[in-house]
Amino acid sequence: MNTCCRDNTDLSPSNLVKTIPEVKNNLSGLRTSLGSVFFDNSTLDSMRVCPRRFYFSKIRRWKPDRESLPLVFGSAWHASMDYLWAHPNCTLEQSFEPFQTLWDQSQFANSEDFDSFPRTPARAKDMLARYIDRYQSWLANNIEVLEVEKPFIVPLSESQQNLFYIGKWDKVYREGGSIYITDHKTSSSFSSTWLDSWSPNGQVDGYLYAGHMTYGDAFKAVMIDGVLVQKSSIDFRKVPVERQIDMLDTWKWEVLDLIEQISYYESELLRTRSEFEETKKREPFLRAFPKCTTSCTAYYGKCPFHDLCRFISNPEVFSENSDDAIPSGFVTDSWKPFQVEESTSGGFTITPHEHDL
Repeated sequence: MNTCCRDNTDLSPSNLVKTIPEVKNNLSGLRTSLGSVFFDNSTLDSMRVCPRRFYFSKIRRWKPDRESLPLVFGSAWHASMDYLWAHPNCTLEQSFEPFQTLWDQSQFANSEDFDSFPRTPARAKDMLARYIDRYQSWLANNIEVLEVEKPFIVPLSESQQNLFYIGKWDKVYREGGSIYITDHKTSSSFSSTWLDSWSPNGQVDGYLYAGHMTYGDAFKAVMIDGVLVQKSSIDFRKVPVERQIDMLDTWKWEVLDLIEQISYYESELLRTRSEFEETKKREPFLRAFPKCTTSCTAYYGKCPFHDLCRFISNPEVFSENSDDAIPSGFVTDSWKPFQVEESTSGGFTITPHEHDL
């Protein structure tokens, strides 16, 4: 694993590294039995959007009991992309089968087209046929696919050598002597806002950081592989994203700052829980993970925890040990994107989960 990238620029300058408080009973992120701690983009992005949303989704691990149609459709599309990129000479039927398999496992398997169009299997098959027409020759003849669904782990700090950034690249490929990372995205619009959303972007910048750490000078860019999901048209858009090293330093500093915030609020949460155990008196509101009210109804729609924030001042009333530990309309999310095992020699074995819904 490379620890530096272009011009031997160190991505862990000591003057930028912040000391993260050690929380023995950390509540979020992934941790091995030997003490290494891993944060992925989903965890960090939840904190970026809203600390209270982070509390609900990453500490209490609640999720709506109803699946999201865009998420199901996007995951199924990813499954077809995995097969097509690994088998560029395959047929439409072969590449569509993974989509159909995942779709049939979802809550939308028996829905009528008018309920979910254009996010339907029939529309996806049309989109996939167009994608093959446009890109199959390029996939088969112009590039070398190096990895499909490639997990990665890279260090975040020189001073804390047990702190890592973890994730999974959709695809890694080589073209013209350079290495690229592809990230597949489905969207209802290719507006200027969509185009501008990829830089700066926490997930993409994290991919760039990890790409430089892993592949060094050979790494070129992250390529957003966009597909338009509309009733009236089918289209595709590739958006290359590159960042200067100082901007990746900025991303890393911001990530370490986020982790410091998470550690602080987790300490406060543990303190309030300890006080409750002693006094059996619960505070009127939660003095940790404050709400970011500008994110309640953002571009992606209403936050799934919106009503909880409206009506419940201290969600700790849903005690883990009570009969009603989960609010109505939610279930416990036990899914984790990775399982990480650490050897005594310092090596890691990452087992990514499949496209579970």
